[in-house]
Amino acid sequence: MADRPRKKNPLIHSLTITVIMCIVTFFCLVFSIVVLVRFSRLKDRAASLEESLAAEESESILLTPEEAQKMVERASDSGVQMGREAVLKELRTALQNRNDFLPVIRHLYKDELMIYDGGVYRFAALNKNLEMSRYDPGDFYTGGSSNPVYSGRNGKASYGADISGDTAIDSWEELSKGKSFVIISIGYKDASEGKVVFDRDFEKNLKEAKKHGLAIGVSFRSGAADPDEARAEAEAVLKKLEGFRDDITYPVVVIPGKNFASGRGDRSLSTAIFRSFSEKVRESGFVPMIGGDISEFVLEMDLAGLEDIDKFVVDHGIKPYYPYRYSIWQYGGGEKDENGNTTPGLDIGFYE
Repeated sequence: MADRPRKKNPLIHSLTITVIMCIVTFFCLVFSIVVLVRFSRLKDRAASLEESLAAEESESILLTPEEAQKMVERASDSGVQMGREAVLKELRTALQNRNDFLPVIRHLYKDELMIYDGGVYRFAALNKNLEMSRYDPGDFYTGGSSNPVYSGRNGKASYGADISGDTAIDSWEELSKGKSFVIISIGYKDASEGKVVFDRDFEKNLKEAKKHGLAIGVSFRSGAADPDEARAEAEAVLKKLEGFRDDITYPVVVIPGKNFASGRGDRSLSTAIFRSFSEKVRESGFVPMIGGDISEFVLEMDLAGLEDIDKFVVDHGIKPYYPYRYSIWQYGGGEKDENGNTTPGLDIGFYE
């Protein structure tokens, strides 16, 4: 005959449940306290980072407290997937080492371009319909010098310089060391007189470049207000180059000058101007190229309408940020020295 089951003691059962509930409540309380403490620390770190960003002076960018606040908020929101701790740690390391923190923040925006322009930051959607650059920023390194070197396999890099009309060249021997090409300024459009002015040292610089075995391209600063003026500028430049046709093996680069009728609301006009100049250059047998910085390319041009023309991108740093196809990258130089002269631009070229 089977034993009858024992009856449970109600008092013991009740005490057991109470103890279990107390333990669960205790652990929930501890967990809540830990979460609150970590959240408080995160807020303190974010506040500290904001103060550091507002006070930190970069060589190229100064942030107001308002800009820093917006940037921290946006970076924090975008950094959820990476983990806010990781984002803050990376930013802090960049600041403590006096490195440029901008690449760290830019890294958070995979589908946007963050452009410093006219004292403010502008964001532009990445146009994935355009041909992207073949050159991974991770394949550029500085090694033992301050100049970046390309180590990737998607193209053969060459190193060069570009000189403007007021570039002071102390020694062509020094300028040509480790370089295989040079882009020489040929002139600009004088808006006050409405005519093309050629640089007085153009022919001298061209002869020196030849003497030192450098491949030669030229640049021109356009002041055109419409496509017809751009075509007239190109015709003047080509006429000047006619006697040097065999010497020019690199592109003829058109760059927006001070009085260029650039976009800021009329991308179609600036695009038409660049195309008009470039097509005339191409018709003459030279290779056209468009030069400018990231803000000019992204904010002032319809890049889809200029994809068939090579680009000369001015983007100072140790790694290129411009995401679309380009052939020459100016990573440094091109700045005023203590005497008011412009230093030579420092370039890496993938022009073949």
